[in-house]
Amino acid sequence: MGINWNLSNEAGNSLTTADRNIPWLQDTLESNVRRLWGVTYRDVVILDSLNRPINPPFNLTANDLSSAATRELLKKRLRDAARFVDSDDDGIGDDWEERFFGDLASGDADDPDLDEGSNFFEYALGSKPDSPEDLARLAAEFVTIENDDLFSLRFRRRLGEAGGLNYEIQRSGNGEDWENVGDLFTLSRKTGTYDGSGTEEVVFVAPASSGGPFLFRVNITRLSR
Repeated sequence: MGINWNLSNEAGNSLTTADRNIPWLQDTLESNVRRLWGVTYRDVVILDSLNRPINPPFNLTANDLSSAATRELLKKRLRDAARFVDSDDDGIGDDWEERFFGDLASGDADDPDLDEGSNFFEYALGSKPDSPEDLARLAAEFVTIENDDLFSLRFRRRLGEAGGLNYEIQRSGNGEDWENVGDLFTLSRKTGTYDGSGTEEVVFVAPASSGGPFLFRVNITRLSR
């Protein structure tokens, strides 16, 4: 993300964003991000998952990116900010627990909003553990794409290894014996939610004529550490 901190002056914005696909914000006298963040010219401000600045900023005047060592240093700062941390080893990121509960006391099997979705379930699928109306669901439907009849599964998942989880599509003919069938499905769409949940919405599709009937589920497990 970039910010034009030339307050209330949009000159040069179109030139800066030409042929680029990045968020670009215009600062204003009312917002005054420059003063609010206390940054100086060419500061790279890295935020953690709770939008808290990680200090000190990485200044590109003091740290010349033409140096390979400096580029690696900046990459390390970014990777450290995105690193998955689970201090209480319950499979849920500390930042998520702190965001919703203020501490790490609520366990992975707890259900504080009484919506029959555990903390682990709500963390994995990007819903809010303090709102019973927000429980995530797996959406299944038959669709037609370019004249192909397909079976579609849509759900949210945490972004990359920073979420600490693995997702596997499974099916069963009797509701008891399950098999992994991820190789039958193709990722059709992946959309960032950009809502602060750290999740993306994915749609997987498979040929509709695959026998059955079957039950489907997404089996969610912790990545080996």
